[in-house]
This record gives sequence, C-alpha cells and structure tokens, in this order.
Amino acid sequence: MKILFMILVSASLLPAMTLSVDSVTVDSVWNSDSGGVARRSCLVTFVPKGDAQYAWCAPSVSFNGGSTWFADSIVCVNKAIDTLLPCGKKKTITLRIKGGDRNDVAIRMTAKLLDSSGHYEVDFAKMQIEDPLSVGGLWSNNTQGVGGNAAPLNLTSMRVALASDGVTRIAMENHGGIEYDDSFAFIPGWGANQFLEAVIYKAAGYNPNASGSNHELEIILGCRTASGIHRWNEFLFNSGGGVDIVSLDGGPSAFTSIGVSAGAARIPVDGDVFRATKIGNALKFYQNGVLICSYTGPLAADGSGIGIGGFVRPDGSVHNKYGFRRLTLGNL
Repeated sequence: MKILFMILVSASLLPAMTLSVDSVTVDSVWNSDSGGVARRSCLVTFVPKGDAQYAWCAPSVSFNGGSTWFADSIVCVNKAIDTLLPCGKKKTITLRIKGGDRNDVAIRMTAKLLDSSGHYEVDFAKMQIEDPLSVGGLWSNNTQGVGGNAAPLNLTSMRVALASDGVTRIAMENHGGIEYDDSFAFIPGWGANQFLEAVIYKAAGYNPNASGSNHELEIILGCRTASGIHRWNEFLFNSGGGVDIVSLDGGPSAFTSIGVSAGAARIPVDGDVFRATKIGNALKFYQNGVLICSYTGPLAADGSGIGIGGFVRPDGSVHNKYGFRRLTLGNL
C-alpha cells in the first residue's frame, strides 16, 4: 500500500481556544492479512496540542487522494484511541486499513477540542448540515459505529438540519414514527461517571402531545452498541412536559421505564436547559436546575458513550419544531 500523505485536521469548538496536531510520522506499512481478509497496517505517531487538557482524536482513510473519506474502513488496533488523549503527550497507534495494495491512499487524524474541564461543547448553529450526525467519525450512530461500537442498523440516526424558523441549525431525529427505532448519536470514550447538558429549541406554541401525539427529545448516557443491539439509559422529555428515565438493552422494543418522577417538570419552552447525570448507579435528571426524575439501581448502563436521541409519532409531530441547540458533555 502506498501512503501518499498525512492530513491532520484541527477543529476548535470554543473560539477562544486552539488545537493542533504536531510531530506526525508514519513509521512503516506492512501486510496484516488474516483469515483470508486483505488488510494493511501502519504506525502513526502524533501529538495533540492546544489550550485544552484533552482531545478526542479519530482516524479516517481516503482511497482517492483525499476526495472522499471513510471512518468505517480503518481500525485502531487495541482500541488505543477509544479514550480521550491528553494534550502535549506523544501517542503512537497502529492503524489497520481494509484491502490490499493500492495507490492514492491517505490517512486523516481529526482532533476535536475539549474545554479546560475536559468537557466537549457543540453549538449546532455553527455546524454544517449533515445527515447522519457524525462530525467526521466522532459520533457513533445507527449506520456508523465508532470507538469499538458496531452500528446497530435497526434504529435511526440524529442529524443536523434547519429548524422550523428556516434559519437556526439544530440536531433533530430522523425517526419515522412507526416503530421504536428512535434516532440517536453518541460520542464514546468517556468514564463511568458522566453528564450531558442540553439547551433546546422549540417552536412557539408547539405541543403535539396535547392532541395525543408524541415528540420526545432524549439525553442518553452509558451508551454502547453492537449489531442489532443498543444499551444505554435514556432521559426523555416530551413536548408536553412528560419526563422519564428508561433502561434500553437489546433491540428497538427492549426498554423498561425506571424513572421516579419528582413532580417538578413543566412544559418545555425554547431555551430550556436539561441536564442528565450518571454517578455510579445513580441517575438524575434536571430541568433548568430543578430535579425532575431520578433512579438508583442495577439498571444504570455501563457503556462509555454520551449522546442524544429523539422520537416522534407522526400524527401532529414535526421534526424541525423541537430539537437541540447546544450541548456540553463529559466526565464527572
């Protein structure tokens, strides 16, 4: 295999902070065929650098000199970058690429910035429209499994699209509303104690739940997926003020309501802040700083992913009238 060049992309999610990747080398390329499957491997060394303490780095590969990139055709051996990497420290990884010898192969390492607390922030208003939500292979979704997760292929994926005002970009579901194939996307590689805080978008007066339909937004913690299977805890809040915490473990219909309501939830409005936390086996859910639901017990999920989801019923629900404006997520 002929590696023509290395491309390293730096992306800052916080304007006041910087991120770069230095000291990149490709030390060798070798044949790693196994079990009749053609593949090639190489050593890549790099140093994430910037104002943040940590960065998430993800590889992708191009087979046409950088015109098209694929995250699912390249694997990091031993899950060496499935966790957050400290900035300023050299990292050497083995990347394994599907296929035999070929020309015009390029490898890209994409680094995403975390803030000084090690948290990941994203403002969807500043993101490009994309379907599914992936950010170059950073997010795991229904069709693109990353960070040791296989794509389940029996759910749907979150996307970034225009809200109902025709201007604002938000994250919303693709879910068609017939089955329980909720939309989702999550970032793997976090620790056992997790949180996600979300600022929501909601069109004025929008409440399909009042007429018997349903439109949910979901925070998901402890996420992991395999083929046909997903496992996480879902913190749902619908457009009519209904909230719950749900354990999902298996196929699309494998879910159990586990939340204990605090009786404090109200009908959400544009700009509301929802926060979910998982510390050990204790799950808590807040709306604008007020506890609205909780659970403690053995059904707390154990995956490394943190993300978002969505669900609709088609009668009266409109995808782009209810979604996510901004997220902050990370370890606790």
